[in-house]
Amino acid sequence: MKQTSGQYLRDKLGLKNIPIVKIARVVVTTWRVYMIFFDSRRPRMALTRARILSAPMPSMLYTEPFNMRPKILPFIDLDEFTGNTQGCLFFVVDLAGYFQKEELYTRIIESKENISLNVKNYYFLNEDTLQEFTTIDDLKANAFSDITMKHYAIRNKDGNKGSTLHDIYWNEETNKLTITFKVVATFDKPKITFRPDGSIAHGEEYTLKIQFQDPKKYLGTKELYRMQFGDEQQKRVLKMLRNDYVKVWSSDPSHYYQGGWEGLSRIDADIYPFPGPPGKDIWINRHGLDGLHLNKHFKEVFAVIYRNYNDIANMIAQKV
Repeated sequence: MKQTSGQYLRDKLGLKNIPIVKIARVVVTTWRVYMIFFDSRRPRMALTRARILSAPMPSMLYTEPFNMRPKILPFIDLDEFTGNTQGCLFFVVDLAGYFQKEELYTRIIESKENISLNVKNYYFLNEDTLQEFTTIDDLKANAFSDITMKHYAIRNKDGNKGSTLHDIYWNEETNKLTITFKVVATFDKPKITFRPDGSIAHGEEYTLKIQFQDPKKYLGTKELYRMQFGDEQQKRVLKMLRNDYVKVWSSDPSHYYQGGWEGLSRIDADIYPFPGPPGKDIWINRHGLDGLHLNKHFKEVFAVIYRNYNDIANMIAQKV
């Protein structure tokens, strides 16, 4: 079979070992400009539109007044790209991370008249500057393996089910909002659960937490939130649920023993640091999602969380 233009680009760019690569036309000039996206740390994780648009864009793709992203046409798999590669400009973006510390930027363009240059050497990504973001929709689409779905079906058919909104804590100082659910065990009461520090405990239910990383962006300040009518509070909360980046944690032992907690720690998506020791990736490989997999209790909560936005909004109002 004849090689497509995308397959030709994959070979030329050294991306043969990256299974998921996307390409999109960028409308910034009459010249044909394309951006190619992949994730070198999680090469088998789906590239959602939310993940791609969260990535940094090369500054030269911006046009005056430098305050808007360029218009990007729909993303397609690189192998399916059949366009002409001659006379084109291709930019390659690795979604593995981004520079979160502005003081490490080498160049910041605010406008044509205000271009600030930091007189520093170029910095490469390291553990101090790397941060990756994940939304609930990303987790819903990409973090549930066939193994998890099998046991989720068993829970719904033959076991107990039920997840209850338990508590909400909004720390305005750190700009984090944590929603806590209590989850009924599928069969017998839990024999063991885990504490956030990794020590073993006992409990009647499991605890599941979702921490939103920038609630102020969607809810405003606590004072502003208190001043809103109920329907406005609910709209703001639903927008946060759908769009804000999250970190998660569960006291369920499967979250620890099957590598879910450890996998989240590798992409900075764990609320509490993974206590170790590191595993041998046996269960991570069985789940087959490049380390990012969650248990059936997350599946249950994510299935209803958007529908419960009004209850969440009301509980937040009680807390502030």
